[in-house]
Amino acid sequence: MIGIKNASAEAMTVNVLNVNETIPVRATLFLEPELIKVLTRVYGCKSHTLDVSYQGEPVSAFRIKRPGTDRFCFAPFNFQPVFRDLASDITREIVATSKRINPRSTARVKLHHALPAEIVDELELKVASNTVETLLALNSSADVTYAALPKKQRWKLKTARANAARAGVIIRQFNDETTLGRFYNIMLQAYRDKHQMIPQPYALLRDLLKLNDGKRCCNGYVAERRDNGEILGGIFLSKDEFQWSYAWAANLPNPDVEALGLGTLLVGQAICDAADAGALVFSFGVSPLSHITLRTFKRNWGAVEHPVYDYFYNEQPQVSDLHADFRIIKKGLSITPLPIIRVASKLAVKWLV
Repeated sequence: MIGIKNASAEAMTVNVLNVNETIPVRATLFLEPELIKVLTRVYGCKSHTLDVSYQGEPVSAFRIKRPGTDRFCFAPFNFQPVFRDLASDITREIVATSKRINPRSTARVKLHHALPAEIVDELELKVASNTVETLLALNSSADVTYAALPKKQRWKLKTARANAARAGVIIRQFNDETTLGRFYNIMLQAYRDKHQMIPQPYALLRDLLKLNDGKRCCNGYVAERRDNGEILGGIFLSKDEFQWSYAWAANLPNPDVEALGLGTLLVGQAICDAADAGALVFSFGVSPLSHITLRTFKRNWGAVEHPVYDYFYNEQPQVSDLHADFRIIKKGLSITPLPIIRVASKLAVKWLV
């Protein structure tokens, strides 16, 4: 088995500019066997253990079979561990597995570090890159991390906190399904009315919330009114020993709620908590290059964009932009009843992986 040494915090000196190159492994939550089961169940795929490991934990690829499709990928969507040093080994293994099981199958590998040119040539890969991951290096505590934020962002966060206090809005963490259900209802509405997108299915968030292996877990934050418990918005995160990742967010789509700056308030709280928990980096997740507004929000925190690379074997690059593509579908989605969207999401994600 191929392995890499332990990535201890003491051996890492991170800063904003080189955080992606400094940390050998991130998003280790996605190595967990229970997480693998969640992904195979939600996305209707089959996992394959590769001959690659991290500290004895096997790395998996996934086979997706649909009418006219037989493809191996590193993981559905972006639910994958991030390795700086094992990218070549992982890609070789996925391509070899694809060839062995079905010579006519294809393979796609999304990586957060570029492969050497000789590996691309050796494996006859094609590459595309139309997304970025935005990363914020964290310091030793919430206070130090807050002080290191850009001055303008500190002012925005301070203002959002003051607005929330005046409005009687508090922030709390949650890991219970009752709160998740209320947050997900807001997601459905916000994704339809504001983003014109189908959200991930409720079952995915529910099952992620059940994962809890020490520092590897998922939970969320909600902003709610102190007097009546009304939830106005929230965010959902995945966590491991090195990184906290901002996965999904949604606020009630009305002007009064938007004026509170809940997005800034919720993310700011999560960043400070991540620093206090000893995480080295806060990932704002992957964004399409076309989504300028979202990318700007993330960069305003002092975070830095890093390109994400999609490698294709035995097929031409076909990278979907969930922000810019599917305009006709989005137009119809905007008038679709929320219960129908909730049911449709369980089917749609299996075709978008």
